[in-house]
Amino acid sequence: MSFDQLQGLGEKEKKRQAGYKRRIFCCTSTACLSTGSGETLQALEQAVAAAGAAEEEAEVVQT
Repeated sequence: MSFDQLQGLGEKEKKRQAGYKRRIFCCTSTACLSTGSGETLQALEQAVAAAGAAEEEAEVVQT
């Protein structure tokens, strides 16, 4: 991948992320999963849906 292609991907991702009013991050590494972050992730996704947030308003991001 060339530097210009990488820059293009970065710009595309920035635009995609800018479409969200809120981005909620939830750790899903092995250590976090072992302490219940999988359930936390599901709860966050359900809470966003239950709040009636449109998909473009909030994004739950696994880190």
